[in-house]
Amino acid sequence: MRLEASIPPEWKEEPHSTPPLERRYGLWGGAICPICKRPFRLCLFSPHLLVRILARCPYCGRLVLVRRASVKELRRAEAAEQDAKGATAPVPEEREEEESRRESAQPRDRET
Repeated sequence: MRLEASIPPEWKEEPHSTPPLERRYGLWGGAICPICKRPFRLCLFSPHLLVRILARCPYCGRLVLVRRASVKELRRAEAAEQDAKGATAPVPEEREEEESRRESAQPRDRET
């Protein structure tokens, strides 16, 4: 008997076509890097220095002093990160237009 056959269909997870918009930050919560402005998960073993936590940002790689951010602040930072990704991602149609312009601007070799 296969294991999959014994699992009820409502317990099976369907694969996501896109990653979930909301991240999970675990028991210790998350913080926002003051340098790259991206949210990240706090580690249990990060040293606590009074009201701040010394943590390494997984995106920019720097050691920063951060405070634990609220869920609202983390969601705002996630939305800003998604907006920045959408704004910087080139549209494929524009790329094709640029390539056609370059081809037309380059002098063509004529064979006579």
